[in-house]
Amino acid sequence: MLRIFALIAALLLPSVILAKSDTAPTSAADTRPRLLLFTGTWDAASAELADKTLADRRLKTWLEQNITPSGHDVLTSTDLTRAHHIRVVPTLILLRPDGAELDRWTGPQKSSDLLRALKDALAGKTFLTKRRAKLDAADLKDHLALAEDLVADGRFSTALEEYLHVLHQLDDRVAKKKRPLITGPHDFEIYHALGALAKLHPPTADALRHRRTVYLAAVLSRPDKEWYEALRIAQIDRLLAEPDATLAFFQQLPPASKARDRLRFDVFKILLDRQAWRDAADLFTVAELIEHRGKDIEPPTTLAVIARTVAPLHAGKMLKSYRHYLLKEWTTYVEAYAAQEDRESVHTLSLFILEHDKDAVAPAYLTAAVNRALGLRADAFLRSLEIPSLPAPAPAVAALPVDTP
Repeated sequence: MLRIFALIAALLLPSVILAKSDTAPTSAADTRPRLLLFTGTWDAASAELADKTLADRRLKTWLEQNITPSGHDVLTSTDLTRAHHIRVVPTLILLRPDGAELDRWTGPQKSSDLLRALKDALAGKTFLTKRRAKLDAADLKDHLALAEDLVADGRFSTALEEYLHVLHQLDDRVAKKKRPLITGPHDFEIYHALGALAKLHPPTADALRHRRTVYLAAVLSRPDKEWYEALRIAQIDRLLAEPDATLAFFQQLPPASKARDRLRFDVFKILLDRQAWRDAADLFTVAELIEHRGKDIEPPTTLAVIARTVAPLHAGKMLKSYRHYLLKEWTTYVEAYAAQEDRESVHTLSLFILEHDKDAVAPAYLTAAVNRALGLRADAFLRSLEIPSLPAPAPAVAALPVDTP
C-alpha cells in the first residue's frame, strides 16, 4: 500500500494531502473537486490502478490541474470506508468541493476511459445521468436492474431512490386495478431488496417505516378495501424484524374486516414461532389451513405444509422409508395440538393423515404422538376423538418400589 500512496503523492500532489485524517475537512480556499481512491494492499487491481492507470502522463497532468486527490487503505481508513459504503476495491469517488458525491468508479480502469469519465462527470454527464437517459420509463425491470447495480457499487442513497420509484409505480398499478405482476417485478421482490439494503443503510429502514405509516393510515380508514396494504405492512415488519408491530396492528383491525382476515396468516406464523399454540389455534383450524393451500396465502412453515406433501406421498416411486418419514413429520403437529388438548384440530388433522396413509402405519404414529403430549391423559383424549382406527395407548405407569426379601 505504501507503494500506491507514494506513487500517487509523487505523481499528483504533495504528500501532505494524502496524510489528512479521514475526518479532516476540505480547506475553504480549495475550490477544486476531490478524488478519493480506496484500495487494498492485497488487491492486484489496486496495484494496477496505481502503477499503470494513474501513471499515464495525460491523466496525471489533468489531475494536477483540476483535482485534489487522496488515497485511503480500506483496512486503516475504516471510518471513511464505512461512510462512503465501499464494497469493492479499488473504488474512485469524485466529490464536489462541498463533499457531495458526483460519481464513482469501481474495479480496474483504463487511463483514457477514466480521464473521459472524470471530464464527463464534471460536465454533469455522470454514470447515473447516462444510465437514466437510456431507461425506458415504463419498464420497471430497467429501474430495478439499475438499483441493483447501484447497491453493488455502494451508492445506497441513489439505489434507494430507484427502488422507491419502482414501488410508487407498482402502487399506482395496484390502485388502477392493474395487478403488478405478470410482466414486471413484483413488489415483494422490491421489499426484499429494501430489507437487505436497510441492514447496510439506515435511511432505507426509515423509508420503509414511512411507507408503513402511509399504508397504516389507508388500511385503518378502509379495512375492507385496503387489504393489500395490510400485507405490505406485515412484510415491512418482517424485514425490520418487528413482529410486535404486526401483532399490535392486527389488534387495531375490526374483527370482521377483510384486512384482518388476510393478515391472520402472518399473525399465525408469528404465534407459531413463539410456540403460542393456543393463540395460533384460535386464528386457524387445520381444515382452514389445508383449504388455503394454492391460494393467495402462502404457507411455508405451518400445518399447511402437510397438505403440500400429499402429492409426492402417493407417487409410485417414492421410497417407503420416506413415506414413513413424512408421516412422522406430520404427527409432530398432532403432538403440538394435543399438548393444548385442542380436540378439533387433532381430530381434523388425524383424519387427514389417516386418509393419506398408504402403509397403514399412521395409527401407531398418531397414538404415540398423543401419548407423548398427554401421558396418562392420552387414553381419555384419544377415546374422545371417536376415531375407530386409533387404538388407545398403553397407559404410562410409574415405576413402583420392589420389596426386597
